[in-house]
Amino acid sequence: YSAYNGSLSCTDCAAGKYQNNSKSGTCIDCTAGYHQGATGQPLCEACDAGSYTDNMTEIKTVCTECEVGMYQTGIGQTSCTPCAVGYYQSATGQDHCVACDEGTYTDDK
Repeated sequence: YSAYNGSLSCTDCAAGKYQNNSKSGTCIDCTAGYHQGATGQPLCEACDAGSYTDNMTEIKTVCTECEVGMYQTGIGQTSCTPCAVGYYQSATGQDHCVACDEGTYTDDK
């Protein structure tokens, strides 16, 4: 982009921002569910299943993995979902929960 009239060169958009218009004077922040880790990019990339960015994340350069006990099945998501009763997830960044074996259970603790 070029922020001023009479510029001598264009400037790369910062990580977490993009610009897909070749005649622009500004860069655009990646929206929730998307990220961009590189500079000078024409688009942001959707977060993979098992990860997210939300509206609270100011500069979206990387996606956050879902915490243990949570999952996310879709791409480009803004949050993770807690595992239902009878299911668990002991790893971060997962796209599913695991059913408890017979003779075991989960609770809300």
